Amino acid sequence: MNVNILLLKRIHEGILTGATGSPVNFAKKLDISRSQLLKMMKFFREELDAPIDYSRPKSSYYYTEDCDFYFGIVRSRKDTLRQDIIDAISKAANDVINRTIIFLWLVLNIPY
Repeated sequence: MNVNILLLKRIHEGILTGATGSPVNFAKKLDISRSQLLKMMKFFREELDAPIDYSRPKSSYYYTEDCDFYFGIVRSRKDTLRQDIIDAISKAANDVINRTIIFLWLVLNIPY
């Protein structure tokens, strides 16, 4: 099956807003046939494991759990993660130093 990423994104956005309408109406909004929409919904459920259901009273597709659709290039977070670790260690060290100074000032009456 050829997959149109932009179409997948539009389907996801429609489901998120809760304004898909019936399968026929949603297919019209997407400019595809009802059968194409049903194939795409099957793809979402089976291949992407998307928690999608349809509400007859609301006449709309919806997600049964919070989720998001993402397609793109993910860059390595190695450098960012390294900096986050350095920042966390630095903050922890500063906290220890500040607590030690406060302790000395309060308990031992050593000038601050």
